[in-house]
Amino acid sequence: MNNRMPVRMVRIAMPGACAVMLCVITAGCSPREASYQFEVTPRVLAATPGSSARDPRVVIDPVSSATVYVSNVEARESATALQFRISEDGGDTFEAPLTLSTPTAPVSSHGEDAPLLIHGGPLYSIWDGNGVYLARSLTWGESFEAPVRVSDGGPNTFSGYPSLAVAGSTAYAVWLDNREQGLQGDSFSIRMARSNDGGATFGPSVRLALDVCPCCRPNVSIGPGGEVMVFWRKIFPGPIHDMVVATSHDRGRTFGAPVRIAEDNWMVDGCPDSGVAVARVGSRMFAAWLTEASSKPHGVWLSWSDDAGAHWAPSVLASQQVLDANYPSMCATSEGRALLVFQGRNPAAGNGWSALGAFLVEIGPRGAVSKPMAVPNQGKSATRPTVASGSGGRAFIAWTSSGQGSSLVMLERARRR
Repeated sequence: MNNRMPVRMVRIAMPGACAVMLCVITAGCSPREASYQFEVTPRVLAATPGSSARDPRVVIDPVSSATVYVSNVEARESATALQFRISEDGGDTFEAPLTLSTPTAPVSSHGEDAPLLIHGGPLYSIWDGNGVYLARSLTWGESFEAPVRVSDGGPNTFSGYPSLAVAGSTAYAVWLDNREQGLQGDSFSIRMARSNDGGATFGPSVRLALDVCPCCRPNVSIGPGGEVMVFWRKIFPGPIHDMVVATSHDRGRTFGAPVRIAEDNWMVDGCPDSGVAVARVGSRMFAAWLTEASSKPHGVWLSWSDDAGAHWAPSVLASQQVLDANYPSMCATSEGRALLVFQGRNPAAGNGWSALGAFLVEIGPRGAVSKPMAVPNQGKSATRPTVASGSGGRAFIAWTSSGQGSSLVMLERARRR
């Protein structure tokens, strides 16, 4: 299908699925604005005197939106720690932090390679620090077990940019790895390790792909039928850096050939340092990513698949008029919608050079993509935002705010109107 069809509505038919209507962001099509009411002032979530906090991840308890889990990295002088906090009152207050990293499982956090926090029954945190490490909590975040090493490379192997998906007692970890660098140019590979005991231990890793962008985080997710879906930015001849997905129908034992999500044909000598965000709503898998290909507007693009990644809808420019849009984060809501946040600049402020801010987009059950809605940030920077959804239309957005040589972790709450 042609991703640049100059029509107001595109009818998309997918094998095994009903045809749906998708509003393409072109002239003559006026998407609605996301209907969320934000609290007036974002709150400082992590700020210890003499330290800098950054790279938050926020997760909401699936049973109650009153329980909010947040992880972030905190740096003080030469020490860097991965911390975890709980709020039992919907984010009004947070308990004293737990430190998840240890001297033998240190944390490294830079750019795309920041720790992740996942609710998969237990709580999991996965991060890079001279290898890939994972810590889990079986006590709803009151305590965490000692970290386990997931990656299995040698002392000179780089293993980082990890992602994790959990299905019952099976956990799948994927990451970027350089042990086979040089087999096909200077690109990295993707490796995957599986745990059959809920993340207590992991087996040996296997290589899933070569020709992988070396600083764009891959993503692993569970499909609607239990499929294991791994997303990454593949380097095609050119060099072209486009997003692909490979799907396993046998619990990760074998994978099909990678499928191109969109033919952006983004030719770049170097690394975009920007991976793919995914979210599953029912049987539909969404993917959002950055492209600055010369053939299409620059920004965060969105597509979806209704058949576990075999086919993808024509991509839509989700960031629309927002400038310098990048670093998407996605989640599903309990009401059958998807939320997307990303960083960018307001085109109507500062001649397009206002401070970076966070923007929220809602994707409706029938595929309607809302206008981006600016998240209040008091005119300060908001970079690499992340989003989580609670019950009753609640949304929680966290980001890093930098300035004057230090950084803070901020949290903004919203409620769907």
